[in-house]
Amino acid sequence: WGSKPMPSDVIEAPMPETAPAPAETRDPAPGTRIALIGDLHLFSLWPAPWHMLSKRVLGQSNLWLNRRKVFRHHRLQELVRKAIDLQPDLVLCSGDLTTTALRSEFELAKRYLAPLADAAPIVAVPGNHDKYTFHAARSRRMQRMLSDWVPAAFPHTQPLNAGWDLLALDAAIPRVKDAVGRLGPVQLDAIAETLDQRDPTRGLVVLCHYPCVVPPGIHEHESHKLADAPALRKLLEQHADRGARVVYIHGHIHRPWYVQPASDNGLPFTCINAGAPSMVDPDHPLGQGFGEMVLPQD
Repeated sequence: WGSKPMPSDVIEAPMPETAPAPAETRDPAPGTRIALIGDLHLFSLWPAPWHMLSKRVLGQSNLWLNRRKVFRHHRLQELVRKAIDLQPDLVLCSGDLTTTALRSEFELAKRYLAPLADAAPIVAVPGNHDKYTFHAARSRRMQRMLSDWVPAAFPHTQPLNAGWDLLALDAAIPRVKDAVGRLGPVQLDAIAETLDQRDPTRGLVVLCHYPCVVPPGIHEHESHKLADAPALRKLLEQHADRGARVVYIHGHIHRPWYVQPASDNGLPFTCINAGAPSMVDPDHPLGQGFGEMVLPQD
């Protein structure tokens, strides 16, 4: 993106600057253009001492020892500018906007993404870090602080265009020792009813923080899986068997990928991992960026 990575001792996320300049006219590709943004993991290095009387002490320890060295949040300003230049019709965020679900972290997310939110509607689902503590989950902190972006109830459905719909899911739950996700029987039953009633000739975009299937060769730790992934995958497979084209968008594993369905890889539908935009690694020395998807009208 035309700038060098900052040294690893940069420990505090910079404040967003002024709004980006107006976007240029985009390439007139037909369809609905969607920006896909993954795990931001915005953080606050110096929370109040009383905020540490929970699992957050583990998250802050990991932040100081590891996460702050690889998440370069100064790159988010350029990401927002680039996303606005695409003139998206919608922005989908796959969760983990925060690191330990602090109010200050949600405020940072609002400030960084505000110019993008002014350019297009945002739909965000919770990640496990957005419900990092039991209090943050019980108080529905993410839904309250990002009420314009986060659906009030899940599963959430809405039309995307003449040929596609969105199904947004919430699999994030607070956990003491691990990061396992769970949809739960109530949400799974509602998903099954939704899929049973919808027209399978319409395409379906599913947005969830957790993957329900990963490509061959990708290791998924047991303590970070979606507990009811097999049940969700079965429902989506059955819907695809009825003729629906399904695109599953997620984050959680900090590694972007796009894999089409094929009999030789065991993937029943298209899977897109939005990755972690500002995370640097050997394969992405300037950050992992974001995704762009154009859905046809048919």
